[in-house]
Amino acid sequence: MIPRSLGNPRRGGVHVRPGLPRPKAPLAALLLAIAGAAAAGRTTIDLRQAIALALERNTDVRSSETDVNAAHGTLVQAGTLQNPAVSVGASGIQVSPLAGPVPNAFGVSWTVPIGGKRAAGIAAADAGLSAAKATRTAVQQQVRLSAATAFVNVLLAEALLSFARSDRETFGKTLELNELRYRDGKIAYGDVLKLRIQALTQDDAVRQAEQNLVAARADLVQLVGEDALLPAFQVQGSLEPPPQRPDQTPEALLGRALQKRPDYLAAAEQIESAKSALVQARRQPIPDLGVGFNYNHASGFPDSYDLALSVTVPLFDRNRGNIEQAGAAVEKARIAQEALRNQLRDSAAKAVAEWRSSSAQVTAYSHGVRESAKESLDIRRRAYELGAGSPAASPPTLFRVPGEQAAQLQFVTVQTEPVRRPLLVPAQVSFDALRTSDVVPLVDGKVGRLLVHEGDRVRAGQPLLTIASPGSADAQASLDRDQAALANATTILARDRDLYQHKAISLEELQQAELAVASAKASVESDRTRVRVTGTGRGNALLRSPIAGVVVARHISEGESVQAGSTATFTISDPSAIWVMAQLYQDDLRRVAIGDPVEIRTPVLEAPLAAQVTYVGASLDSDTLTIPVRIAAQNPGGVLKSGMYVDAVISPLRTEQAMLVPATAVLRDADNLPFVYVQAGQNEYARRRIDLGEQVNGASIVRGGLAAGEKVVGDGALFLQFADNLER
Repeated sequence: MIPRSLGNPRRGGVHVRPGLPRPKAPLAALLLAIAGAAAAGRTTIDLRQAIALALERNTDVRSSETDVNAAHGTLVQAGTLQNPAVSVGASGIQVSPLAGPVPNAFGVSWTVPIGGKRAAGIAAADAGLSAAKATRTAVQQQVRLSAATAFVNVLLAEALLSFARSDRETFGKTLELNELRYRDGKIAYGDVLKLRIQALTQDDAVRQAEQNLVAARADLVQLVGEDALLPAFQVQGSLEPPPQRPDQTPEALLGRALQKRPDYLAAAEQIESAKSALVQARRQPIPDLGVGFNYNHASGFPDSYDLALSVTVPLFDRNRGNIEQAGAAVEKARIAQEALRNQLRDSAAKAVAEWRSSSAQVTAYSHGVRESAKESLDIRRRAYELGAGSPAASPPTLFRVPGEQAAQLQFVTVQTEPVRRPLLVPAQVSFDALRTSDVVPLVDGKVGRLLVHEGDRVRAGQPLLTIASPGSADAQASLDRDQAALANATTILARDRDLYQHKAISLEELQQAELAVASAKASVESDRTRVRVTGTGRGNALLRSPIAGVVVARHISEGESVQAGSTATFTISDPSAIWVMAQLYQDDLRRVAIGDPVEIRTPVLEAPLAAQVTYVGASLDSDTLTIPVRIAAQNPGGVLKSGMYVDAVISPLRTEQAMLVPATAVLRDADNLPFVYVQAGQNEYARRRIDLGEQVNGASIVRGGLAAGEKVVGDGALFLQFADNLER
């Protein structure tokens, strides 16, 4: 809050009430800074203010206002008459230094526009002014609509964010309730896992709604001006849908749009302006009448006058080009109006449908869906509290068996133990990328002859194909040229050494000759390397295999053109080693680490193939919600082929704590749901639903429904089930 004593914060003045001490300089500066910050932008804004700020600051609105002023100037200029021309002249036969020429001829000339050209120009300028005003109105209306849309989008984004947060809160309470039901053994672990995944979706929805709100606020700030609003501004308004009018139909909406829409009215004005311009262009060839009058006075001669009339003869230019342009402008304006009319027809139908859908959605979500969800949650919570999901409120059914039969039962105390749980995941075979290469040529040219085909085994450096390449011939020519230069430099060096021994040349000249020989040798060696790489050196290049392996794919045929460094010709891979790519869900990721042993199983193998995890992905696939895991394996005989699907059994090296019961203790009820018999007292037993995991070394992992320290029946559980069914 700014105290009243500060006066007008926009002016930056500090007013001191009479009788109050004058603020010190630092305090005054601080108060002025606060006042300036408050004046820099608004903290709240409503729809009316948003539209007013947008109209005030929008560049299109200001540009349309300038167009109106320009059109008004054109109209003023069109109504202005042409100025007459006045001439004064002097003529004589004597020239004297003491007597200068005396004016003795006077004239007036004026061009009189005829044929209605001036009226046509005024009409065209007036139509242009009307079109500019209509365009200005349309621009203002569009800015109003954009500002209103941006404002409503902020309100809508805030409402959707509130809905998303409410959904997340309600779903979170539902998840908490089902977590309790899972711990009580009333639902399976898979049901809880599904709810947890849905909870992640709810979090994503909230984050998306938050991003949409930020974008909507940014759009509004852009329309009203960067400095018009503070960063933490609030919008004031309501999303309550207005009542539907009785005539809210596409036809009625289109009729009102054709009568009142500024852009459609502006299109009509553009047609009238184009018509007026066409009339003006057609009247332009009509010649103007030139009227001239001259009065002549000369000594010794009677006074005389001249009267002249002139008319331009339109022999070469009858303004046909401008007339055609104006006619085309009229037709273009009509087409634009027709297109806008069709657009308005579609927009009217969509607007009515979207209004009805949005109104029903907002009403249903605000009053129906949210209330129903809350009521459903209350019913579940109340049912749980009344004992529908609580063993404490609904005690289990107990039963007994004769003592001599109970003596035959085996009891196992439930406890957690470190276990290693194998993980079975589907996987796909692929080539080892470190032993696979796409072979590309080093020269441009055409494929001459293929030397290998699919399935052929090749060694490193083996020729794969020939390429008819001018580059190869250039390499050989360069080698021949540089060899000749080397021979010449060697001869010169031998001569210079002899000359140097006889002291005919200097040491510097001898060193230059030695340097020339060394440079020539380097050029020759470079040319030889190039010839070895590009081929025979006689116009035929050889493409060699960079690695040893098998040709698994051919991408080129004889006679096709290849480009150096880009055209793939063959794919060569060593099939003795492969990669097996698996996809893991997040819950299984903590169980897998690099170095874990793996067994690859598939019907094409006589026995499982040993492998090892060599890579665990660093990012999550947003489509499948899985993380890639790479398994490296040897492939003796090349039995496994790229693209085959296999089963990968990962045996984690790390251990985890799990609750175990003997596999013989786990039974199934009529609904095929797992349960165990728990010892509830002396010779008393109760059936308990459990959430069953996988089996490990003859024991079953229990994920929920039991607590450590409880005793369950192992051997003899089947007998208890028989006795229990008899009592039921």
